[in-house]
Amino acid sequence: AASASARGAPADVSVRVSGLVDAPPGAAFAVVSDPEQDPLWRESVKGVELSSGQAQTVGAAYAAHVEAMGRKIEARVQLTALDPPRHVAYSLTKPVRASASYTVEPEGDGARVTFELDLSSSGGMASIRERVIAGFIAQGAERDLRSLALLLRGDGEGTSS
Repeated sequence: AASASARGAPADVSVRVSGLVDAPPGAAFAVVSDPEQDPLWRESVKGVELSSGQAQTVGAAYAAHVEAMGRKIEARVQLTALDPPRHVAYSLTKPVRASASYTVEPEGDGARVTFELDLSSSGGMASIRERVIAGFIAQGAERDLRSLALLLRGDGEGTSS
């Protein structure tokens, strides 16, 4: 289930998408906490490189090459929190300012993976733009969680829809 909703100040926009994967929580966390694996399961991410710091440690910065809304975009992402095997958080500074996280929790024989993103804007017309972006992100996150489930199931489907 996905939701894009206003929260807090009128200019704050958030996205929350959650899905089940048929894999142990540790396996799911190993994938969602490693930005360099994003191209394997996140359809819009075409490549990710470590730009500074030590990979998969707090403070590590990454450049992600993303295709969104028909455009090629370089996103700047920094790992801000890491609590294996449950939670990882990032800050985004380009192309938008946002904070994002993945939480992995055991559920049944698998894991529930929850993606959350909070976009901040300066208000006015910018907040309208952020709401449109949030809608695209929510749709993409739902698709990405389905791809993650396929990847972890190991059937070779990867990021196909």
